[in-house]
Amino acid sequence: MNNLLSTIIIFTIVLSFAPSVVAQPLIEINETEIFAAALEEEKSSLEYTPPPANAIPSAYEGYKVIIYSSSTPLTKEHDIFRRFGNIQIFKSQGIIYYTIGDFKTQEQATEFSEKIISKKYPNYKLVKCEKGKRSIIY
Repeated sequence: MNNLLSTIIIFTIVLSFAPSVVAQPLIEINETEIFAAALEEEKSSLEYTPPPANAIPSAYEGYKVIIYSSSTPLTKEHDIFRRFGNIQIFKSQGIIYYTIGDFKTQEQATEFSEKIISKKYPNYKLVKCEKGKRSIIY
């Protein structure tokens, strides 16, 4: 307790003899600019660049799960690019279909979709890829 009291007394004495030194900052600091710069730096370090969506190879044979479709390309910030890694696309009649998975049978694709995909994407569909053709299974 004596040390604390001594420190307070010394600090009070110093302040009483040098109020102009304590009252004026040594440098001017613009806290808003510093905060904004730090926030911008943190945002850029957290930015995520998803892998591009690749076209389904024409020679691919099997089943995929369509998780999203759109008449215009999705931006890289879209939710599906954060959730899934290897998204492949195909276009049909002006619609872009975004697919995931690689299944040999319709049963495997259906089981995966019902257990995993249907919770977040209840409107999913399957696509059968055979001899360069794509057939959507509803």
